[in-house]
Amino acid sequence: MKTKEGNDFQECRSRLVERGELFLEKVTKSRDKISKLCKPFLRDGMTILTHSRSRVVLQVLKEAARDKKRFNVFVTESRPNESGRVLCNELKKANIPALLILDAAVSSVMPDVDLVLVGAESVVESGGIINRIGTFNIALAAKAFNKPVYVVAEFFKFARFFPLTQKDLPKKFENPLGIIYISL
Repeated sequence: MKTKEGNDFQECRSRLVERGELFLEKVTKSRDKISKLCKPFLRDGMTILTHSRSRVVLQVLKEAARDKKRFNVFVTESRPNESGRVLCNELKKANIPALLILDAAVSSVMPDVDLVLVGAESVVESGGIINRIGTFNIALAAKAFNKPVYVVAEFFKFARFFPLTQKDLPKKFENPLGIIYISL
């Protein structure tokens, strides 16, 4: 089988695998860089609230713990798939004090929170984010309690797409994954 470049299938396959490995290497490096850039924001004695499970949030918190920073983490369950439970267990395995809370309990713990740290499915050029259901409510509660919200996301999640409201999202993004658009 010939491709546009005149190469056979195996050569094309090799290039795709090579490019995929390069992409994974860049993603790993971007998470490392994000973790280093977050260091000044995470201080000893902080209480952090996070929502759902994010690989980059997990790496940021693990890196802070490796730097001997002591902090506590509230993790929302993130219903319906309870991915927050997975993150909470991963944090505990890394010896990071983490407490799983109900999504509805965010406002009750917000007075004790120093900052909110979440990942994102996508970050649009306007600064809005597309993320799991519940993130918008957490951001509103944080704003009401004057708490900072930080979003950490890898380079490939930046996009120009700008949905004006939830209804502007394509049907394929409507809540089977629980993803919503947030812009405050």
